[in-house]
Order: sequence, then C-alpha cells, then structure tokens
Amino acid sequence: PPPAPVLTGVPHPATPDAPWTAVSLSWTRIAEASAYVVQRRGPDDPAFVTLVDGTIQTIYDDTAVTPLAAYAYRVFARGVAGLS
Repeated sequence: PPPAPVLTGVPHPATPDAPWTAVSLSWTRIAEASAYVVQRRGPDDPAFVTLVDGTIQTIYDDTAVTPLAAYAYRVFARGVAGLS
C-alpha cells in the first residue's frame, strides 16, 4: 500500500458572509496514490463514516458539521496494493 497522507484540518465558524460551519481538510499528495478516501467520526457516530471515496483532490470541505461538536478525521491513499 502507499504511505499514509499527512492530514490537517481548519475549522471555519459561521459568519454573516458565510452562514455555515465547515472544517476544511487538506493532506499531502502521495505519488503512489490513484485516489483518496476521507472518513469522519462525529459525536454520534459509533465508527468512522466515509465522506468521499475515490477523490483525486487533496482538499475537502466538510460542511455537515455541528458547531462546538468534536469530530475526528482520517484519510487513506488508495494505490494498486490497497489503502494506506
């Protein structure tokens, strides 16, 4: 499998100009990756839930979050040998 990407996240609280709450995720590009899988575990989730499967982008904005709630994210690189 390819190595795991390094994931970072930045919360964006709602403002008058952008009345939604979001978490902007980004991760390092992996040369051996053909796509990425992004998962999230929210306060009511018993396990990680796949948000996107098969993206080639290295960014994702999660706009389905609740203010002041805790979320955990992870991203996997997909290569010819499987997931990182």
